[in-house]
Amino acid sequence: AESVSGESLRLSWESPSGLEVPLKGYRVFYQHEDYSEASSFRTLEGPPVNISHL
Repeated sequence: AESVSGESLRLSWESPSGLEVPLKGYRVFYQHEDYSEASSFRTLEGPPVNISHL
């Protein structure tokens, strides 16, 4: 689940279903890879995920 407040996006991990985040309007880096062009981001792993509002 995610919650948006101002320009921040907070994520929580749910196991075992993993995490799926809509990325429109956000810049996402996960393990140094840029996922900003992706339509969604899904991982079964935890942080670190760096997300900032565009």
